[in-house]
Amino acid sequence: MEAHRIEKEIGIKTFLTHIPGIGGKLRTKIEDFIVEEIAPDGNVLKKLDKTDLNLANLPRNHYTYTLILEKHNLETMALIHQLAAYLQIPFKNIGFAGLKDKRAITVQQISISGGDIQNLINFHKKGMYLNRIQPGKHIKLGGLNGNHFEIILRQISGSIDEIQKNIKNVAHQILTSQLPNYYGPQRFGALRPISHRMGRALLSDDFETALKIYLTEVFPQEDKEIQEIRTTLKDSWPHCNLIFPKSHFYENKIIHYLKNKDFKFEKIFKKIFPFRFFLLFIHAYQSYLFNNLLNARIAANLSLDQPLEGDFVAILDQYSLPTRVIYEVKSNNISSLKEAISKGKALIMAPLFGYDLNFSRHPLADYITRLFNEEKIDLSLFNTSSNKKLHLKVTYRPILFKPKDFSVSLEKPSKDSQDYYVEFNFSLNKGCYATILLREFMKTSPLNY
Repeated sequence: MEAHRIEKEIGIKTFLTHIPGIGGKLRTKIEDFIVEEIAPDGNVLKKLDKTDLNLANLPRNHYTYTLILEKHNLETMALIHQLAAYLQIPFKNIGFAGLKDKRAITVQQISISGGDIQNLINFHKKGMYLNRIQPGKHIKLGGLNGNHFEIILRQISGSIDEIQKNIKNVAHQILTSQLPNYYGPQRFGALRPISHRMGRALLSDDFETALKIYLTEVFPQEDKEIQEIRTTLKDSWPHCNLIFPKSHFYENKIIHYLKNKDFKFEKIFKKIFPFRFFLLFIHAYQSYLFNNLLNARIAANLSLDQPLEGDFVAILDQYSLPTRVIYEVKSNNISSLKEAISKGKALIMAPLFGYDLNFSRHPLADYITRLFNEEKIDLSLFNTSSNKKLHLKVTYRPILFKPKDFSVSLEKPSKDSQDYYVEFNFSLNKGCYATILLREFMKTSPLNY
């Protein structure tokens, strides 16, 4: 069963299951998609639907505080920017473990360092709630165990008997095996999957191409007015005499700077996008390469759950998360690593490319060489950017994942209604995408995710 065209563009080319999909659409209502962060201690951060800061009893002699951010239909980065501006602190002083979906209700822990924390009492934004504040430490990206999801899928298609049968069969196959751990569409941009292409350009310090992609690449799922503006700008590049609607903040900032006769593309990019954004684009490109590497393994019929010599295997911690203890599989350890995997104590990993990777003995070494030739890259690019902060060492990601505490049921709102919907509840380890699981049930366009 083939993946959708949009998925192929970001390196997702296959399904685990070959059972007909039930279609459907996610997020028809904001409350249909709830994401609650699982903290490093394993606790789920439950939503409260209210602000409760209790600042009066908060110790004031601390530089850093942690609190719970609950947001409804708001973008993480934009909200963090607004919060930092209000508190008059640098953007980097607000820490968070990961980006959360915009069109959803999400709950996560953030940290705030510096500024007058008491001013939070006057910061109000519709759809945002802050609570459970206490002295703490700066939260770094990745500082979570995972996420718990409560999701409703509406507008499903097929007879009730067919839907029930397909749901049961897909769920059985997922729970008795494991899913390819693709990076999902959100990693690359749901409406405009361009982040990885910008990352490729930035890896070569090609700031002009990165800006041009961001400003002018046209996708049919955007409004027609926006498509026309992008097409006109592409034809007149880099001369820009049009502006976007106010909602397109970054596009209009790029246009503003391009009107300066003495502009330089690198300076424009760095003025508009903080270093965190720069890294997100590079990471998106690494994710694209990972997806392609996973596809190649599947296409070559290489085992996904039995290690081969040259593979990388990580030992798992008490929460079944990969530790930093990584072994290269060799003839003298392959038996013990196979046993650890069979007991659920280890996982096969694939590399997120960095400058220090040695892939010469990897089972897909020949494919990696071909991929690098096609992409016109080499590992040194991850260490030679003009941006001095970019020194990306190799990291590793599991090639398979499995949901925890999974349940799925077919429901209807009332006895008289025929508008059936499917309700999902499950938890995923950090870095795993709910949409990669849900697409196995839906088998439809990613625009419905």
